[in-house]
Amino acid sequence: MWLKKIELQSKTVKLVPLRKEHADDLVKAASDGKLWELWYTSIPNAESIHEYILDALKD
Repeated sequence: MWLKKIELQSKTVKLVPLRKEHADDLVKAASDGKLWELWYTSIPNAESIHEYILDALKD
């Protein structure tokens, strides 16, 4: 794999590689405005988040 699993951190933000364990937190973050209901965006909901993450990790 040419991508390295690194973490980036500042005083206020930490970026980590996507993992399956992030599913619930991602749905919670998107739930604020029900982003999956917007026609101009592609945001997974609770039913589609697991497939979304698996596809992202595969790609």
